[in-house]
Order: sequence, then structure tokens, then C-alpha cells
Amino acid sequence: MHIEKVTRGQREKEERAQQIKCDHLRERIWNAVELGDDDAIFLVIRAVDKDDTIDSMKEIIDPVTEDGVTPVYKACKNGNAECARQLMVAGAAAGRATKAGKLTPLFAAASSGKPSCVELLLQQRDTRIDYRTADGRTALYAASEAGNVECVKLLLGGGANVDAKRKDGSTPLIVASYLGNAGGVEAL
Repeated sequence: MHIEKVTRGQREKEERAQQIKCDHLRERIWNAVELGDDDAIFLVIRAVDKDDTIDSMKEIIDPVTEDGVTPVYKACKNGNAECARQLMVAGAAAGRATKAGKLTPLFAAASSGKPSCVELLLQQRDTRIDYRTADGRTALYAASEAGNVECVKLLLGGGANVDAKRKDGSTPLIVASYLGNAGGVEAL
């Protein structure tokens, strides 16, 4: 019986140490994404690859916050395409939407004017170009609304629906016109 307790206690200690290690690696990923440090992401991915005690690369590189934000989302919103690329190559999802608002990495990149991220995301299988947010906007609508002409052109080239209507009936062309985004209007 005493041996059983020691074994159970040792196992719990090892599990806790494993949890601490994984938490630390996830924190390093979040910090690297925030800073745009693709070298740090590479090092974390490499460390996870070499560590036989970590069950899943995905649990390290694709954590989700309480509101549904992922490192890929954050990287794309900030315009860190290389960070996003490395995460997606390692298995992170490109098309996961946030809980609040249903915003995707593509929407974040398009609305923030990050064409390198838009281009990268359009190459991913799980990116849905015409995915709608909670209020009915698409990535094309967001790019048009923000006046991000290069993103508008990339999305149109990728097959985005130019006539997708928001819940209020407005389209990317209507919002670009209303906000005086001449470049967007011309592209649309």
C-alpha cells in the first residue's frame, strides 16, 4: 500500500511538472506572437518536436483564450505573417472564429490592412473566404469598410463574393462608397 501511494504521488508530481512545462511553452507562443518573434515560435515548435513527453503539438501552438482568440488570429491581426505561417505549418487552425463576434484570422487581417496575412490565409484549406461574423460582415466587407484596397483586391482575386450582404442589407461596395474609400470602390 505504501508503494502505491508513492507511485501515485510520483505520478501526480510528474503530471504537474508536465502541465507546468506545457503552460510555459504556450505562454512563450503567446509572447512571441505579441512581439512578432517568429524565431521564438520556431524554437518552441522545435522544442515540442523533440520532447517525447508532450502528447500534442496542437495543444501548445493552438491554444484558445476564453473568448476564442488563437495565436494565429493574434498574429494575423498584428500583421505577423511569418508567425502565422509557422503556426499553421505546425498544425494550428487558420479558420477558427472567436466566440464574441465570430471573427476569423482572415477577417482580422483584412480589417487591419495586413495583405501578407490575407494572402497567406487564402492559401489555407480551412479558411472560408465568405465566412460571416455575428453581424453578417465578411472579410471583404471589413477590408472595404477600413479602406484596405490591397486586401480588397486579394480577397476579390481569391473569389470573395462581392455582393455578400450584411444583416442590414449593405454590401462591400455600399460601405466603401459611403465611407469615401475611392480605391476600394474602384477595386469593387
